[in-house]
Amino acid sequence: FFSSRRRHTRCSRDWSSDVCSSDLVMTTRDFRSDLRHAVDPDVAVPLVAAAMAASVEEARTHAATEVQDDAIKRLVREWVDGGGDVQGHIDRRTKALGLEISGPFRVVALQAHSSSANGELGSMDHDAKIASCARETVATLDAARGRRPGEPPSALWASIASGTVIVVATGDGADRHGEVAAAVRRAVADSPDVHAGLSRPAPTAGDVPGAARDAMHALHVSVRVPTLPRIAAFEELGVWRLLVTANQDELASFCDDLIGPLRSVDVRGGGLMQTLEAFLASGGGLQETATAVHAHRNTVLYRIDRIERLLGRSVRDPESRLTLGLAIRALALIDDDRSRKSSITRLPRPTRIPLRSPRTPETVG
Repeated sequence: FFSSRRRHTRCSRDWSSDVCSSDLVMTTRDFRSDLRHAVDPDVAVPLVAAAMAASVEEARTHAATEVQDDAIKRLVREWVDGGGDVQGHIDRRTKALGLEISGPFRVVALQAHSSSANGELGSMDHDAKIASCARETVATLDAARGRRPGEPPSALWASIASGTVIVVATGDGADRHGEVAAAVRRAVADSPDVHAGLSRPAPTAGDVPGAARDAMHALHVSVRVPTLPRIAAFEELGVWRLLVTANQDELASFCDDLIGPLRSVDVRGGGLMQTLEAFLASGGGLQETATAVHAHRNTVLYRIDRIERLLGRSVRDPESRLTLGLAIRALALIDDDRSRKSSITRLPRPTRIPLRSPRTPETVG
């Protein structure tokens, strides 16, 4: 079957010394020639036919799997979009696909976030990376639950926008935050530009659209606020939970009313916004503020005095500090390209994902 060219004098009768890689040269032509002489045509023809049949069957199975996967992804997109009788629609669709899923559910939103200046997403690398993270999340959940092929899936996933996927964890364990969060952490461990948002548990299939909005809200905060971890759970957002679910127009108006004059004057980089943020973060400590903004204490005093005159209120008053602190945090979440972001916003905003919510029009998707 092989043609060989000796490079060295045979020094042993050991067969392994004759067929080592340095002593053999194998070409396709040699292999085909030897095969024609070594295999009887009566044997070769059935072998070739069997190989072709196996190849066709493999292609047919692969095509059927792709069709099933596409159908599942359409199901997930329709599911998180909501509208109408979600419970009945999902029951019918899953039964038609031969899937047996049950609650509770937990939704995970994953997004590959660009670190470039323009914040553009949607490259092939981003799409491939986020899909890999979704598959790894599902595989980890399957392994944790001891799932075998043919058993109900631990999670379903689908891309809902370029660079963004939704994973719906199903069945026992989905209501346990730790299990799902651990699977996500493992999936994104080697992808520092991937962020994730986890929803609260959804008891029924009809609650999944709301859970998807929770997950997207948590993702939005994770991307926009660099002081928070890359994996954010909706129930652990604290005050950010109130801000991210508020009406964005009202939130923008709230910020403009409270700190609009200061932002207008500070547009050329006078350090007033930075000083105010540091002052509030330190609880009103002048020396801590001076250290944070790398300025002299007297400079901080001058800036504080100017800030109070511009805002028409004392920043030393506890109630004012609370209100101004909320306004500064809200700036990180406002989708307003005309606004100059405060120093707390160091990441470009994430891709907007429209999740329809006909029952709760006041909710920002």
